[in-house]
Amino acid sequence: MIPEANELYKDRYGNLIRVISPASDITSGERTVVFCDIYDAARVYTAALKDFQALYLKTQRPDDISPEQPEIQDSQGAGVPEELLKFLDAETFEEKLEIFHGMRGIADDALIDAVAVSLDTEIAAGALEDRFEKLEEHLKTLKKYECNRLR
Repeated sequence: MIPEANELYKDRYGNLIRVISPASDITSGERTVVFCDIYDAARVYTAALKDFQALYLKTQRPDDISPEQPEIQDSQGAGVPEELLKFLDAETFEEKLEIFHGMRGIADDALIDAVAVSLDTEIAAGALEDRFEKLEEHLKTLKKYECNRLR
C-alpha cells in the first residue's frame, strides 16, 4: 500500500511523522515517500517506498499523539508543542524561565534546540538532563541582566 499525503505513521520508537507526498526518483523512477517530523515541519525526509514500509507503521488515530505534547497546527500544518508557543510568546526572561521549568518532564532534544535557537544560543549535544540544565543556566543569566527600567 502506498502512503498518501497527510497520513500519520509511527516508527518503532513511537516517533510520529506525517507523509507529505508519495513521489518517484527522477533518474531511476523508484517509488519514494516524502515525509516530515510531526513536531518539526522543517525536518523533511525522503525514503524509498520499500524502506519506508519497513521502518514505519500507519497510525489510524491522531490521538496517538502523546498527551504530554499537545499539538497545535502552524500555518504549514506541522505540529508545534503548546509549551514552545507559550515560551516564545513570553515577554520577559522571568516568564520564559517559569515556562521552561514547566517543560522539565516533556522536553526532548528538538524542544531544547528550538528554545536555544529562540534565545540565539546553542546547547552542545549530550545527555538530555545536562542540556536542559545548561539551557536553564543560560536563561537565569539572561534574567539576571534583563533591564526592567523605563528609559
